[in-house]
Order: sequence, then C-alpha cells, then structure tokens
Amino acid sequence: LIQSAYGIQTKLNEAIVGQEHMGQAMQDRVAYWLENFGTRSAEPVALHNIGLPGVGKSASLKVLENLGIPVVYIDAQKYVAGDQGDGVSYRLYTTLRSAHEKQGGGKKPYILLIDELDKTPEINSENKEKTQPLIGMLNEILTNGKLVPPYSGGAELNFSNVLIVTAMNFSQKEIELFSKEILGADKSYWDFTEEDAQKLDNWLRGPG
Repeated sequence: LIQSAYGIQTKLNEAIVGQEHMGQAMQDRVAYWLENFGTRSAEPVALHNIGLPGVGKSASLKVLENLGIPVVYIDAQKYVAGDQGDGVSYRLYTTLRSAHEKQGGGKKPYILLIDELDKTPEINSENKEKTQPLIGMLNEILTNGKLVPPYSGGAELNFSNVLIVTAMNFSQKEIELFSKEILGADKSYWDFTEEDAQKLDNWLRGPG
C-alpha cells in the first residue's frame, strides 16, 4: 500500500493537467498516514480537498479510491439537520459506527471520505447557536480522533488511524471577493480568462 501511495502524483498528473501541487500534497499525506499507521492515539491524518468546480477534485478522489484501500463515502448533503435536529445526529452516528466496525474499528487502513461538505451549513437555519451534527462530529474527530455517541449507551469510536478526507467547492462569495479585490470587476468563475484563473490560483495559495 505504501508503494502504491508513492504513485499518486504520477496517476493524478495523468488524469489532470496543471494540478501537480495537488498531486504532491495528496501523495505526501497518504504516504505519511500509511507509514505511521497504528501509531496515532489522538487527531487523525486529514486531507482537505478544496477547490473550484472543474479543477479535478472528483478525479483526485477517484485516484484515492483506486489505491486498493477501502473507502467509506459520506454525502454531507444527506445529513443536514432542520431546526429540531430531525434525528440526523443518531442517523449519522449509526452510519459511521456501522462502517467503522465493518472496517475493523480502525485497526486496518481505510479512508473516511466526506464529500459535498460545502453543502452543509455550519449551523441550523433558524437556531443560530446550534451546530449542524455533521460539522460538530467532524470537528470532534479531527480534534481528538474520537467520536462520543450522541445518546447514552453508544460506543465511543476511535478514528485516530483513519485517513479523513473532505471535499468541497469554494463558495460563490469567495469568488465574488476575489473578482472585486483582485480583478476589479464583477465576474463569475465561468467568465474567467486563463490569466484570471492563474491569478485566482495564486490568491488562494496566499503569500509564499
């Protein structure tokens, strides 16, 4: 598996043009996770795949899925809670527990992939002080590697040795901010020239 991880950048370069930095980052994180598998007791190794529509996020996730490592897929859109919760916390926890137990409870390598994370608001629409269950649970997992059940009698889950991968698009608000601050024009992403796209890439990476 470690050997296959060191082929991620090559495979991603074959699938996507101009995303060498993404391929290198993915390869480094996955290789680090596998080389240190079984040694972690707190926060897990995480890979956050964030970008614009059409830049290759789906292709990069496909490369991960083809490594031969089991992937547990969670569609964030299916776990958006209404103002009363709608049982989402229980449903999400039981989904995670079932998948975690099926994959050996974290004793064998597997990837927890949470897709469409940008479709999940951080808080409920009306109750502004109540965090969405998925956001709260993901934060708990990333902070200490463990997930406490949302009800009494449930088992605590240990994700310390699971690779956590999230995927999301940049919001339209960020595109609008870039257009105004950098381009000095009111453009949508689909109106960008090749030069605009390069400026956006530099802006997103920040200084250095």
